[in-house]
Amino acid sequence: MDNYDVHIVLSPPDIKEDIIKITGTSSNVQRAKEALLERVKDLEADRKDRELRSYMLKIEVKPDYHPKIIGRKGAIITKIRRDHDVQINFPKKGDPEEHIITITGYEENAHRAKDDIMKIVNELEDLYKEEISIDARVHSRLIGARGRSIRKIMEDYNVDIKFPRNEDNDPNLVITTGQEDNVIEAKDYLLNLEEEFLQDFEEQATREKNHTLNIHFETTATSGWSNSVQGPPKQRFCRPRRAMGTKSTEYG
Repeated sequence: MDNYDVHIVLSPPDIKEDIIKITGTSSNVQRAKEALLERVKDLEADRKDRELRSYMLKIEVKPDYHPKIIGRKGAIITKIRRDHDVQINFPKKGDPEEHIITITGYEENAHRAKDDIMKIVNELEDLYKEEISIDARVHSRLIGARGRSIRKIMEDYNVDIKFPRNEDNDPNLVITTGQEDNVIEAKDYLLNLEEEFLQDFEEQATREKNHTLNIHFETTATSGWSNSVQGPPKQRFCRPRRAMGTKSTEYG
């Protein structure tokens, strides 16, 4: 209206008519009309583009693979999003469709992003996996403070190590995944650590048991010594009183 010195009336939102009224001089109205039609073209193109960008592609991927696809601090999935200009959403843990990953964007880009994800999935499925029974008592020591110890082991052997969760049936089950040779070496290392830690537990338990026995022995011995020093209770003897009014007389 400012540019073409006209007055424009749109239909009320509740009526939604397809009519726009322009009032002004004939030449100004014509120019404003052309500007409006050009704006409509832009809006239509933008609407169609949004529809094209809204193409949604869903792929099934095991939830166990999701962390690997996301990568450390989201590095891998962020790169895929940027490379293909798409949105990639992962389901929440426990969701009924927690195996579904949703990709949104242009159709062609969504399929390219899917290919990148499935490439990672195929590599993960080709990896060697071994289940190892490790005493649950040593898991916390294997993991270390804030997971530092287990991260170092995974980096040293280039494997992935998963410990059981609370809902798992076997609390001792540890799953190691990677190239076969790496998994076998990591397994041997973990089992050696388990043996060392269990020996530490046994030695600590023995020390605590001996310490308890020593305390009990010392308490018993101290109690017996105290009784022997005190001896039996003292008896009280009383001298018999002399009869009142009597004398002792000597005769020569």
